[in-house]
Amino acid sequence: MKRCWLSVAGILVALTLVACPSRQQEAKSKKVVLIMKALSNPFFTRMADGAREYAQKLNVDLAVVGIDKETDVEKQIALIEMQIVKRIGAIVIAPADSKAVVGALKKAQDKGIIVINIDNPLDNEVMKEKGVTLPFVGSDNKQGAKMAGKYLVEKLGGTGKVALLEGIPGVINAELRKAGFLEACKEAPGIEVVADRTANWHTEEAFAVFSNMLTAHPDINGVFAANDNMALGAVQAIKAKGLTGKIVVAGYDNLKAAQEAILDGSMLATIEQNPELMGGYGVELAKRALDGEKIADYTPTPLDLITKETLEQGKQGENAMSSQSQTSGAQAQDTGTTAPTRVPLILDTDIGDDIDDTWALAMLLGSPQVNLKLIVTSTDDTETKARLVAKILEKLGRIDVPIGTGVKTGDRKINQAKWLGEYSLSNYRGTIIKDGVQAAIDLIKASPSPITILAIGPETNLKEALRRDPSIATNARVVAMAGSIAIGYNGKKGHDAEYNVMRDVEAARAVYSAPWEITIAPLDVCGTLILEGARYENVKNSNAVRATTVIENYDLWANRSKYPAGASSVLYDTVAAYLTFSDALCEMETVKLVIDDKGRTIPDEKGRPVRCALRWKDRVAFEEVLVRALTTDVGA
Repeated sequence: MKRCWLSVAGILVALTLVACPSRQQEAKSKKVVLIMKALSNPFFTRMADGAREYAQKLNVDLAVVGIDKETDVEKQIALIEMQIVKRIGAIVIAPADSKAVVGALKKAQDKGIIVINIDNPLDNEVMKEKGVTLPFVGSDNKQGAKMAGKYLVEKLGGTGKVALLEGIPGVINAELRKAGFLEACKEAPGIEVVADRTANWHTEEAFAVFSNMLTAHPDINGVFAANDNMALGAVQAIKAKGLTGKIVVAGYDNLKAAQEAILDGSMLATIEQNPELMGGYGVELAKRALDGEKIADYTPTPLDLITKETLEQGKQGENAMSSQSQTSGAQAQDTGTTAPTRVPLILDTDIGDDIDDTWALAMLLGSPQVNLKLIVTSTDDTETKARLVAKILEKLGRIDVPIGTGVKTGDRKINQAKWLGEYSLSNYRGTIIKDGVQAAIDLIKASPSPITILAIGPETNLKEALRRDPSIATNARVVAMAGSIAIGYNGKKGHDAEYNVMRDVEAARAVYSAPWEITIAPLDVCGTLILEGARYENVKNSNAVRATTVIENYDLWANRSKYPAGASSVLYDTVAAYLTFSDALCEMETVKLVIDDKGRTIPDEKGRPVRCALRWKDRVAFEEVLVRALTTDVGA
């Protein structure tokens, strides 16, 4: 999309990075050791498999070691100390205890060993006391447990008595999952938590603990177990007391045995937290640190609620994760899991104007959280833009995604004409739909679940869709790159008339008047986002087809000369693309907005509530997500 051209020097921002290690590195080895917990647990088997996959791809010398039970903390400390003696290059660790292992990891850092924390976060207070700072790879345990809790509460109709089976007390992920479930219960006045005890992550212990709970509270209606092993123990206890079908059980980890229990009705749900990505990302970060790169302090992995419906859809292939859409770079493996439900998405884009739309499209196609259903071209010569999208999809091997031509508003030449050349649709084997607006309407109305519309251009197509059928707003939500709340172009303070809003003010007003949920990435968060340094070089030098296609387009883009050789242009739209499946790395606020006649989005108490990404929690981690989505060498 067309933007205000910026001075690169004026918008490059200082980033807070985690340098690993903080002391002069003594270790010379490049060997990476993954220290696991409970190798007998299938969840950690998946984590180790992901690490091995990444190690093979990145040519990393990897060893995997671990303990038999998650309570064997002293054995895990001994494994850490063994690596110090061996003077290995890096440790990637899923800690069995959030506090007890910190001292040993401090010793490793003092010897120049890179340390990456995955899965279970270490205790912040203990790390501060010991003078340790470590990067973390993992999911939001509190949010995941809250997702499971809310689903359980919903299935109970908002009333009933429930129990909680905790993990090991004091372990951070156990405490976070407890807090998330209890928060979900607190939000439902009709829910009473009548029992809460630990079963230390173990099936046998959960069987005994929940059996006792049922004796003391025979009227329990539901139970949340902080991992699937304990959930399966609860299922056994329910069966032993002849209560199968009368008590709903939710777990955490998406083990194969839990999936089978969900399908046969003895469990309600579980949470997928993608342990392969935790292991794989941990190895990748260790290699980058060993190569002298500075790395992000937090790398998130996605969460998904797994239910009978999502499992059945997965078996039908509706939600299968294609190799073309892996951000992790690890190939799909036969791990006994079903792919989590992905966000069904329509992309509405004015691609061909600013280059950031091309970056955003490639990012979406490299994100396993997204199921791209349709691309509709927007603004000016939408037919030529449909040709551009077709050539990109053909090169990426993704002609399965239909392309719709949007409302034509002019004949302005696109800025990627050199790359497009004389490309013709005559031999294109994918689907081109002449009326893209109607295709979007039909898709939204036919969808069994709400569709996300990602608008990264002027919202002319959305206005026309609402004119034809206002009811679409009841089965869709909008995520847009739009607006300026407190910061405008070039990082300056104030309300700028952002291009996407200003280009068609009436369309933006129509969209903001409709009763759907709206989330925006305004200039406040995306207006200074330039990829530079090692992360830009990773994309530029990658052989992955998404990366090469993006760089080819960027190098031939009409405005390429406005930016230096070692940096991208401003990648506004990639932030909105990220917000379609996660907002974990942004600070979100709901702001009431009105749109004035100049196209400025002005905070006003009488305005429309809009979820806005106003600041970064971790911009570096976002850049890592973007780079991974583009540089994976598996599939497209």
